Amino acid sequence: MCGGSDSQDDDQLPLTAAQRAVLDRRVATLDQDRRAGITWAALKAELEQRCP
Repeated sequence: MCGGSDSQDDDQLPLTAAQRAVLDRRVATLDQDRRAGITWAALKAELEQRCP
């Protein structure tokens, strides 16, 4: 995950193995979705071409 000041240490938030697996899958999906995304500037440019 990204880390930062809002992150929790593993010992502060006990999780079951099933919960950890779900979170790991969600983080992997988030990372994949970010790579497939486009920037706001690219989206704005596309919308301006479609709706001048």
